[in-house]
Amino acid sequence: MTPSDEAAALTYKLSDIDIYSNSWGPTDSGITVDELPSVVNAAFVEGVEHVNTI
Repeated sequence: MTPSDEAAALTYKLSDIDIYSNSWGPTDSGITVDELPSVVNAAFVEGVEHVNTI
């Protein structure tokens, strides 16, 4: 999966889906965590800032 694929998955049907469960597993050592690619981080920001509230 590329960072672009991951970002697209995180913003898919953003206005309809409230909870995403992503169990892709890390490629890091489990001790240290790699920084998110900028496109993935932007997808998280999009989800947080543009969430539809009830």
